[in-house]
Amino acid sequence: MGRRVSRETAMKLLYQLEIHNDDMQEQIKAAFEDHAFSEADKKYINDVV
Repeated sequence: MGRRVSRETAMKLLYQLEIHNDDMQEQIKAAFEDHAFSEADKKYINDVV
């Protein structure tokens, strides 16, 4: 995946967490299962969220 998709996913996660107040780790895990992120992309998303 590219940096754009990583940024988009991070912003979606932040929005979901703000609105639904769900477990952050579960939301991140679900996002990682939906896309084939590289390790660098996963690190970026974790750092942002």
